[in-house]
Amino acid sequence: MNTLGKEKNSGLYQSGQEINIPEPVFFCTSQISIENSKKRIVFMSFFLLLAFIMIAIRMLFLKIDIIFEKKIDNPIYQSTFFLAPKMKRNNIYDRNNNLLATNIESANLIVNAPKIKDPKKIATLLVETFPDLNYKEIIEKIKKNKVFTAKKSLIPREIYDVNHLGDPNLSIEKSEIRFYPKGDLAPHILGQSDIDGNGISGVEKFFNKEIQKNSIQLSLDSNIQFHIKYILEKNLKKYSAKGAVAVLMKAKTGEVISLVSLPDFDGNKREFSNKQFNQATNGVYQIGSILKLITIATALDTKKIRISDSFDTRKTIHLANYKISDEKDHQGILQVSDILKYSSNVGTIQIFERFGKDIQYEYFKRFGLISPSDIELPEIGKPILPKKSNDISSANMSYGYGISISPLQIVTAAAAIVNGGIYNPPTLLAKKNNENSGIRILNKKTSDQMRALMRLVVQEGTGRRASVQNYEVGGKTGSAQIYDSKKKSYQKNKINTSFLSAFPMDDPQYVLYVLMIEPQSIEKDSNLINAAWNVVPISKEIIEIIAPQLGILPRPYDEKSRAPYVKSALN
Repeated sequence: MNTLGKEKNSGLYQSGQEINIPEPVFFCTSQISIENSKKRIVFMSFFLLLAFIMIAIRMLFLKIDIIFEKKIDNPIYQSTFFLAPKMKRNNIYDRNNNLLATNIESANLIVNAPKIKDPKKIATLLVETFPDLNYKEIIEKIKKNKVFTAKKSLIPREIYDVNHLGDPNLSIEKSEIRFYPKGDLAPHILGQSDIDGNGISGVEKFFNKEIQKNSIQLSLDSNIQFHIKYILEKNLKKYSAKGAVAVLMKAKTGEVISLVSLPDFDGNKREFSNKQFNQATNGVYQIGSILKLITIATALDTKKIRISDSFDTRKTIHLANYKISDEKDHQGILQVSDILKYSSNVGTIQIFERFGKDIQYEYFKRFGLISPSDIELPEIGKPILPKKSNDISSANMSYGYGISISPLQIVTAAAAIVNGGIYNPPTLLAKKNNENSGIRILNKKTSDQMRALMRLVVQEGTGRRASVQNYEVGGKTGSAQIYDSKKKSYQKNKINTSFLSAFPMDDPQYVLYVLMIEPQSIEKDSNLINAAWNVVPISKEIIEIIAPQLGILPRPYDEKSRAPYVKSALN
């Protein structure tokens, strides 16, 4: 028994004995070990993902560098331009989001004067590199022993030249300059900013603080501006005029769509001359017969006349030392429509006499002709009125003499005449809607009557050469002799010509004013320099080009017959 017991305990296999199979052995012998393994896998996956992201970012930057280098293979860029600094001024856009003004990277030349041992050597190097710098001034600044800016807004070639000098006391500081992508397209509107990033003219100055915070969108249409400017420049040369102006406004909102003043300038060039003068807003002129629109509208609105009234224009009117008479071809018993069509001075004065100087002043004020225009520009001219207000000076003003106003003022006034009688202050900011939101200054009936009269001027009167096929154009001509303040008299052979037009006249959407300053006759031995021979056909050329671009569809009509709205207004 004992022996068997010992054998049993010896661990040797005996016949018939069951073999105890041990439990299988695993590396993870519990649920906790499995969880730890999962965590390790997640950690490794996250680590690999992070590494992949970092590699991708690095590759992206390398790709940007490659693109950048392809764009600027010249090595003069590579040591200077990296990431753009935070811009001090925001962008300016036109109504269609075309970029008009922005900031681009630039650089300044910094001189570390405290560490310079040989001022004469550095000054010589700088003057040789930049001839516009002054040697004595550089020496004096170095002697002050302070770090200073020797030159701002370096171009790439100048940056290369500085780097090439290899002097550790000369360094390049990143900066920015104002850039106008379209150059001289609308310089009188945009204006300029100085090298320190402050607006000094135009909307750059007017919105100086706002532009430092946000971008702004103007009412200007750069495409329309381009076409009007092109046509105006061409005709400026053709008629050898001293200057020219064109202003296009939306009749129902007061938005300025285009404003051209010639001669003009390139906003990217730092030059200052008379080209900077904005003749459209800062210049004031006696505009002649266009003011007859205001006189007749005032008389109709105050019910001092009816549109069917007639006046005898065969007589001569004496105003102080002047005799006022009409051309013989247009003398006679004329109705109101004929007085405007043939631009009768005698008839206009008689209409003015129906209401007098006090009512005239009131309506001039309503139309914004007494005070400077309220628009987003610092360059605004002040109207010039007679020093003494009396019946004679007021009679002169009734047909366009004795008062000087800006082109912008007469465009704004005309918009109120044709849009139903609502005065909208002029604006250079884009509006969201196309609704009249201003102040009523005329009865709608008066506006309807004036639209009809302006249409007849183009159909049958002095503005016939402005007729555009399939577009109903209305308007009024103006030719004014230029006053010589030294001689205290008007110059017979020097005139300014202008034409105020609106279209389409059944529902006017736009008002256009074109002014030529001292145009010359293009015919030899001829004195044909009045408005009908220059600004009227110029206006036609402009409207033919821009009307389709403005979305105004052509509508066939009989040019020889009067439209229904004209007939109804004349009854």
